[in-house]
Amino acid sequence: MGRSLKVILIVGLVLILSGGLFYGAAYALGDRYIDKKVSDVAETFIPETGADIKNFKLDIAVAKVNIKTGLDNQFKIDAQDVFAEDLHLQYYAGNNTFEITYKPKASRFGFGFISIPGVTMEHKPVINIYIPYSMKFDNFDIVGGVGEYIIEWVDADNFNLKGGVGRTVVENSSIEKLKIDGGVGEHNVNGSIGEIDVSVGVGRVDVSGSVAGDIKADGGVGEIKLVLDGNIDDYNVKASSGVGIVRINGEKADYYRNADAPYQLEASGGVGNIDITIK
Repeated sequence: MGRSLKVILIVGLVLILSGGLFYGAAYALGDRYIDKKVSDVAETFIPETGADIKNFKLDIAVAKVNIKTGLDNQFKIDAQDVFAEDLHLQYYAGNNTFEITYKPKASRFGFGFISIPGVTMEHKPVINIYIPYSMKFDNFDIVGGVGEYIIEWVDADNFNLKGGVGRTVVENSSIEKLKIDGGVGEHNVNGSIGEIDVSVGVGRVDVSGSVAGDIKADGGVGEIKLVLDGNIDDYNVKASSGVGIVRINGEKADYYRNADAPYQLEASGGVGNIDITIK
């Protein structure tokens, strides 16, 4: 038997044994979630007179999250299939902030086994959040986990998204400064936007709508696509391609310059492509 064949067989055996151990551990931990009773939550928050909610913070480990418009003076949470014994759903409105977290308890080994519920749970948690339609936020911050965020409307000076493994869709937005750290997931934002600062890991980031400010795009293994209403002559473009290609309005953009323009467009390619259209 050749040496290379022996190496291949040894590596294969190690992978098989590792997979078996992982499966066994997952099964041992996962049965904690089997036949667990689910709990639902429905609660409305009406800020006290004079309270000024300016910040929205959301940190959800695993769930489908729908953010919708509600009444002018109310925040509301409507959650189904929430595993209260193993995942903490915490929320409050106060100190100029409306904050919601949904995280696993730490295990006896010192970490939360968040990957296990996705395999063994019969029910997928759904969290519906209603925010006042007329409210404009100073900061709208989302830390994504394993799940999906559907946001039908947001008006914010600063919108900050740190993506996880899941998917994010933002529609009808009005954002002064948009910042996306894409991670592994797929993220799509549409609306009227001032400044744009996006980066991507393995996933994909799409931004569409109007723009009136600086643009920065940092590529990774994934892809970035910006389709924006504006004027390319308003931008001093500084672009460099990696393995992937940076294109501005369909053309490779390494050479494009306009030093007298009022805005900056910086695009740095990675393995994936960056496509920016401004017309």
